[in-house]
Amino acid sequence: MRRLPACRGFTLLELVLVTAIIGILVKAGTPVIVASLKAYGMTTDLAATSDRLRYASDRMAFEIRELSAGSITALSASALTFSRVDYAGATTSRTVTIDQSAPGSGQCNGTVRLSYNTPAMTPVAGYLPVLTDNLCSLAFAYYDQSGLSTLVAANVRQVEYTLSVKSTATGQTYSQRTRIALRNR
Repeated sequence: MRRLPACRGFTLLELVLVTAIIGILVKAGTPVIVASLKAYGMTTDLAATSDRLRYASDRMAFEIRELSAGSITALSASALTFSRVDYAGATTSRTVTIDQSAPGSGQCNGTVRLSYNTPAMTPVAGYLPVLTDNLCSLAFAYYDQSGLSTLVAANVRQVEYTLSVKSTATGQTYSQRTRIALRNR
């Protein structure tokens, strides 16, 4: 009769040593993994905040760049309203308003809004189109041909705005200032 070969397994000592080594590796690797995940989250939030800030700033600059001297109908340190003529297909005159819902005192919970009178934008359940949220501040400044500050709409040749938004993850505030020269039409 043939004998079956003896089955050998791991000893208890070998199993305990392997378990201890795995435990040590996990304990040493956990802080690295946690720090990597935290850094990834902060980087992602920074990118999202920068994108929101850049989008709002670029969109506002696009709208302001299209206006000409004398087309500003209302201006203040926190809002700008102007008329603009679009030439796509048919000539359309529209009024553009860039304003903000003011953030609470010491908070960054405001929004920057961009609205047109044509086509009419009616709020749906209190919603108006928003360029960005987590707004800390939006400030407009107006300059004449000599570069001096002015509040006379007919004399405005440059519009400058400073936009500050807050990161949701880190709580850090990011600002961008843009100055736009009006077209000579």
